[in-house]
Amino acid sequence: MSTGKEGNKDIILHPTDSERNCDIHTLSAVNTKLDGIDDMYYVLTGSYAIEALTQQRFRHGDIDSNIFTKDIFEAKRRAVKIFEGLVLSEGILEPYREAESSLWYMLKPNDRHLTPKRLELQFVEYRLTQDSPAVFSLEGPEDKFFRVPTTIVSLKDSDNRSFDFRVKSLSYLIASWALRISGMAEDQKRAVVASDLDNLGYLLRVGYEYNEVIEAIRSHPQMPKNSSEALIFKNALAAVFGK
Repeated sequence: MSTGKEGNKDIILHPTDSERNCDIHTLSAVNTKLDGIDDMYYVLTGSYAIEALTQQRFRHGDIDSNIFTKDIFEAKRRAVKIFEGLVLSEGILEPYREAESSLWYMLKPNDRHLTPKRLELQFVEYRLTQDSPAVFSLEGPEDKFFRVPTTIVSLKDSDNRSFDFRVKSLSYLIASWALRISGMAEDQKRAVVASDLDNLGYLLRVGYEYNEVIEAIRSHPQMPKNSSEALIFKNALAAVFGK
């Protein structure tokens, strides 16, 4: 069933149990193989991260994730080698495309009634981290560092089994969507679409601490110079709720 919003082509409510099980079990296998290997941290992103934080069920298009590492070239090399021998219960992962800081694989389910999906691994270089939970520091221009806090959340399959994943914190994701929707983000990748407003709305309704969101905007890689964090958040709220 579609959400009925223009531009919301990747996130559709109510997937089948078979689809979710295939995705979650595959992601769990990938997470188990990659997370904690030397300096690699697997961070689930995209619509599955929003689902895990909001408990709002979606149907998902491509599956997105980050690999935080201190050496992108070496981490990519290790990941390719790991995937060569990865055995999945739900299907197979075939190499699809490679870029300087990304790998794409095509998930081809054993169930022929399920549609293949692309799994993207985007590698992000960090300098420092603190544990429990991990907070990554990314180096920016002029010796500036950006903070990316994470948290551990669970996704459940149709048998009510829980699978834990690391995702970017609620405050950080709210900050990310607020910057995009405000139109003030540095290095804006694309125009705002209706699904962006939906995503921020779902995250806001979970409940948030205002000061944490403001701090997340302030230390975000896309925070523009000489701009007001409060104004960015105010503009994003107005876009979502029409106030």
